[in-house]
Amino acid sequence: MQEVLLLCQSGKWNEAVERLQRLLRIHPNHAQYLAIMGTVDCRLGKTVEGISFLERSLRIAPGLSMALFNLANAYVSLERLGEALSLYDRAIAVQPLDPSSHYNRGLVLQKLRRPAEALESYDRALSLKPGYAEAHNNRGNTLQDLQRPEDALESYARAIAL
Repeated sequence: MQEVLLLCQSGKWNEAVERLQRLLRIHPNHAQYLAIMGTVDCRLGKTVEGISFLERSLRIAPGLSMALFNLANAYVSLERLGEALSLYDRAIAVQPLDPSSHYNRGLVLQKLRRPAEALESYDRALSLKPGYAEAHNNRGNTLQDLQRPEDALESYARAIAL
């Protein structure tokens, strides 16, 4: 498993796929292997295949936060925003201290034109990771949507300072 993760971190996606295929032949119902394979497929632009692996992983381990988060990301890429939001909510329920899930939830809420809720998600992400420049920037965008330009400028200034 470590070898596969190192290959992914090094950007050696095809080698990671080969190792994962071997592992899945031996352990076809290993939730983490399935989730990693799904994530890699999505990274390689094979979103439909990736979703299939991620969904299979979650049927085996419904609370696997990595699979929840990456399946939500895949759904966002396909503009399946309602499903993505539900998955981010599930990921947050499993790992409430993950700023990325709160941030991505905010992005989806922004796309759904729900700025007050998006602002709450960005604020939560920033409470967990104060130096999260992207969250400050998108918080500023959301504050503009809420007709709060002075607060938006403050968020943009914080993003730039980071």
